[in-house]
Amino acid sequence: MIENNDKTGAAARIAALREVAGVSARALSRLAGLAQGHVGLIEKRGMGGVRGLEGPTLAKLSRALGCSPDYLREGKGEPPTAEAVKRAIARATARRKKARAEAAQPRSEAA
Repeated sequence: MIENNDKTGAAARIAALREVAGVSARALSRLAGLAQGHVGLIEKRGMGGVRGLEGPTLAKLSRALGCSPDYLREGKGEPPTAEAVKRAIARATARRKKARAEAAQPRSEAA
């Protein structure tokens, strides 16, 4: 189980969940649909506070990491298990592969 310590902040929770899943910050950014270095910036500069982690960014990261937005942002609620985080990363990887495959398909012209 991931430690639920609100004193560490959202940036530390993101890093801890990412490390449990065994993915780099760059890979998590891609899997969450964020700009390449976004997760790294959040982790390194502590931009995970309420100001820097809201709306679409929060939703994308919490979905990719398999946790609630409240847990990710504020440390509220139960942290996800390591297995849940790994399953969420696997689903995010599958979604990304599917989207890339669909994007590579030639588009048929409408008649």
